[in-house]
Parts: sequence; C-alpha cells; structure tokens
Amino acid sequence: MGQINLTPVSYLVLGLIGRAGRATPYEMKRWAGESVGNFWSFPHSQLYSEPARLAEAGLLDGQQEQAGRRRRTYSLTDSGLEALRSWLREPTDEPPQIRDLALLKLYFGQFLSPEEVAAQASVQEA
Repeated sequence: MGQINLTPVSYLVLGLIGRAGRATPYEMKRWAGESVGNFWSFPHSQLYSEPARLAEAGLLDGQQEQAGRRRRTYSLTDSGLEALRSWLREPTDEPPQIRDLALLKLYFGQFLSPEEVAAQASVQEA
C-alpha cells in the first residue's frame, strides 16, 4: 500500500463500487455507460486497469472468484470511502465541460453563410 495520484477516473471507480457494494470492471463499464457516461466522457478501458491500481494502494479490496469464470470483484475499503468522501467535499474549480459535436460545428459557423448556420441548427434541434 502506498500513496498514489488519484484522478477523476479513480474517483469514478470508487464511487461506482461504493454504490454497488462489490463489482467487476465489466459491471462498472456497463453501469458507467448507463449513468455517468451520459455527462462525463472518459476512456472506458481505464475501468479495467484502475481497480487493480486502487487495490494496490489499499483503497479497494480485490477478490478472485474461486469457481466459474474466476472474475475479480472489488469492494471499497474504509480508506477508499474516506478518499471518496474527501474528494466529494472539495470544491471543484474546473470549468464545466460539454462535448457536443453539434455545438462545436455551430461555434465555427462563421465559416458558413447565416442561412447554412440556421439550417444546421435546425437539423440539430430536430
């Protein structure tokens, strides 16, 4: 166990596992896609590597299934819960991020005629 740098994906993993009680990386990927993936984009591949890193730091407890597919499941440790709570209590100083391709296109609308911009906006609105 040691001190590690925690990223937003680290806290995402801690939060998903905390809500579930126990989870595999595959389950976390599915849940993220159905929930936070709607407003927070990140490489889903990190959900497979990050739990092992957090377990090494003592923030998660990893258990290998003894039978069946022998999947590795993770649960939150007391240290993991405290790290998550500490992060949640910190004010966020980052500006909001929106990743919307339609908005990006409209942002660069100066390179089109006003009619084309209006048409593009109408298509995106529908």
